[in-house]
Amino acid sequence: MIKDETKDITDALFMTKDNLRIIFDSVYDAIIIHDLQGKILYVNKRMLQLYQVDFDVARGMAVIDLSASDNDFEQLPLIWEQVLAGEEQFFQWRAKSLKDESVFDVEVYLTRISFQDQDVILANVRDISEKKKTEEIIKQLSFHDKLTGLYNRAFFEKELKRLDVERQLPISIIIGDINGLKLTNDAFGHLEGDNLLRRISNVLKKSIRKEDILARWGGDEFAILLTKASAYTAAKTCKRIQHMCKQEKAKPIPLSIALGYATKKKKEQDIFDVIKDAERIMYENKLHEGKENRQRITNALLDKMDQADHDYEKMTILSLKLAKAYGLKGSILEDIKLLASIHDIGKASIPREILLKPGPLNQEEWAIVKKHSEVGYRITSTLPEYTHVAEDILAHHERWDGSGYPRGLKGEEIPILARIISIVDAYEVIISGRPYKAAQSHKEALQEIERHGGSQFDPELTNLFLSIMSSLEK
Repeated sequence: MIKDETKDITDALFMTKDNLRIIFDSVYDAIIIHDLQGKILYVNKRMLQLYQVDFDVARGMAVIDLSASDNDFEQLPLIWEQVLAGEEQFFQWRAKSLKDESVFDVEVYLTRISFQDQDVILANVRDISEKKKTEEIIKQLSFHDKLTGLYNRAFFEKELKRLDVERQLPISIIIGDINGLKLTNDAFGHLEGDNLLRRISNVLKKSIRKEDILARWGGDEFAILLTKASAYTAAKTCKRIQHMCKQEKAKPIPLSIALGYATKKKKEQDIFDVIKDAERIMYENKLHEGKENRQRITNALLDKMDQADHDYEKMTILSLKLAKAYGLKGSILEDIKLLASIHDIGKASIPREILLKPGPLNQEEWAIVKKHSEVGYRITSTLPEYTHVAEDILAHHERWDGSGYPRGLKGEEIPILARIISIVDAYEVIISGRPYKAAQSHKEALQEIERHGGSQFDPELTNLFLSIMSSLEK
């Protein structure tokens, strides 16, 4: 009998309004109790915090009053009907704060229960905003290229399968391969290479239609999927891309991309064969346009050099005279002419504030300047028209006594063309001057060359050069 009385007392305590509030308010999720018509009867403290509403305001409201406008409200009657029939319902919903109208994502669990001799609908509501953000981040990472922000190949192929249907015909594919990425990475570093990829990505995004799908297809390749797009539309898109590339400044090289496109016109065509055709055409165009693009890159790099510092025409004449005096003949004379004009191409990588600094360079700045022969070597090594003089560019600051850079070559270890250019280059620097050093006279320049014969310069070439200059004075 004592046990029954204790049970009755416990039940009575439990069912008091204050104890119910304590229990409900200790729950992490928002609790909302509705009548069977959907009007709110009771809420807990978490609900008031989540929706930023007062208790008296919340009572009497309906689900729609707590919902964001972008929900699918047509499904609500069916959900409510199933709950009234005794079926539990679990779904995601977009809720809103009543204070500032801010929208957030929630998970809702609805069930019909008996509460204080009354049938009601219990809603358990959990804020999943952070969970949604995490899901979006994961989705972004799984379907997007981290560097460019474009879709990646996995997403592109997924969309390709979804859109490869008859109603989307004709379907065009554009494949692009950026020009000069390896050169940029080798000569200016991978950070500049990454920047080049971002720049071409921005051009591609601006050049396509809103409905087109653009993805980074591979390391330096991009793919564009155009639905309901004829070959004419694809060709216009390619022209637009090329035009926009030409409007971009050379930073550090001109922006250009080889493009190829192909179109699926019939349902039975394999879309992957269309991609192969687009790739094949792109590579054909890359080969055909290669020399022109490389020349544009070279010209842009040469333009970045301080051309006023050198009289390259005069350097070419003197270099040819010295080469002939040494006994060089044939095609090597063409090489010395080329070398005279591009030996300092690596200076394109040196910041202009260093090149034009009016005072002496500090140790760190000098280290940057000394890298230009290596940069020039890397640039010309990637350009077929210049690979045969790359070693000479690398060595044109070596010294006869082995104290030069970058490899410390000595004597005849230094290529003959580099030895010739080093003398002519030094002469031109002395008579032209530098921002931090005044120009000297022709006579002073020759005295300087003579003084360093056998240490900085090949002694035989030094004597030949002095003899040539002497004969020109007569």
